[in-house]
Amino acid sequence: MSKKTEIIVFDTKVRVIRVGEADYICITDLARYKNPERPGVPIRTWMNTKREITFLSNWEKKYNPDFKHTTGGVFKGFAELSK
Repeated sequence: MSKKTEIIVFDTKVRVIRVGEADYICITDLARYKNPERPGVPIRTWMNTKREITFLSNWEKKYNPDFKHTTGGVFKGFAELSK
């Protein structure tokens, strides 16, 4: 069972969901602090290097049983091109 709450970070509401003993924050809500109209822009910047893509791909493989490995491979290829 999960429990949803929110916190305020720099005057920005950020959703938090608790699953078991772990808390997860919404990165889209965090990105709204930097760009309220287009939060995808800061997220793309955060995910613009091979290091971040590799970390996120490994995280998903470990913790998300529904992760689509082929999609992760596409992202890794994109990170290679953006170096």
